[in-house]
Amino acid sequence: MKELEIGKIKIPYKVIWSEKRASIGISIDDSMELKVKAPTNTSFNEIKNVLDKKKKWILNKIKRFEEQKPPSLEKEFLSGEKLKYRGRRYRLKVQKNQEIKKPKLKFQNGTFNLYTPKYEDQDQKRKKEIKKTVENWYKNKAEQDFPNRVYKYAPQIGVKPNDVIIDEMNKKWGECKKGEIKLHWKLILAPVKIQDYVIVHELTHVKYEKHNKTFWHTIGSVMPDYEERMEWLRKNGKTLKI
Repeated sequence: MKELEIGKIKIPYKVIWSEKRASIGISIDDSMELKVKAPTNTSFNEIKNVLDKKKKWILNKIKRFEEQKPPSLEKEFLSGEKLKYRGRRYRLKVQKNQEIKKPKLKFQNGTFNLYTPKYEDQDQKRKKEIKKTVENWYKNKAEQDFPNRVYKYAPQIGVKPNDVIIDEMNKKWGECKKGEIKLHWKLILAPVKIQDYVIVHELTHVKYEKHNKTFWHTIGSVMPDYEERMEWLRKNGKTLKI
């Protein structure tokens, strides 16, 4: 397997030859596998030239996938850990404040600032209270953001939902019942384009109950890349947790 060098980074890539292709295309997925699809008569120099021009794009893709990787251990809510928000991971900075009785969380300049009381060492309440604070922060953000975007997309589908509810849901990201849209608050952890897919999906159910051709055609008319977004959610939905 050949390698692309970007500074000190070496990225292996696989070339897939095709008689049907007219030009060179590159892709990289969340497994960090770089694929180059090229016409059969393409030289490796031509491939190298395309990859050189796309180095910045490749690095940005890798960076985004790294940011979306789930942490391997359960969070302790300590400085240096990262919290997900709208598809990215941001650094957590913990500051103790003896003047407060309950934890407080703020998002400022790309950093989560967590203010906590001075808990005793090994305090069992610490993690429980902080986790609840973080969950409430996410829920509040979802309650602020999601209804606005529901009502933004509703006219494009030609519907008027009766209500928008943000809640915890079991094995669902959203649902529509009797014109009422319900969305899982943990969607706030996902990229905005994924949130919008779920919103458009449920809004379309206001009009069409079943997943028939008309249903999917309606979604596609508003969101042509909906299949890509749906696949992202299928692959990464389990990572949307605190």
